[in-house]
Amino acid sequence: MVSLAIDRAFPDSSQEAYRLVSDRKGVRITARGYAGLFYGVQTLRQLVAPASAAGAGPAPAPRRPPRPSRV
Repeated sequence: MVSLAIDRAFPDSSQEAYRLVSDRKGVRITARGYAGLFYGVQTLRQLVAPASAAGAGPAPAPRRPPRPSRV
């Protein structure tokens, strides 16, 4: 779940500032103004796009090459 919220008491005075928090419940983007929400959503899109473009599921774990046998 993705939630967006405007918080006029946001600690940064810039209208473009935002906070993006991800946890088990989902993703929350909070900003002082609409510009901040816009940039927060753009960041989220950039983070999600590589994972979804690669296909379903996480990338495979790297494998270690076999150790050379000792003689």
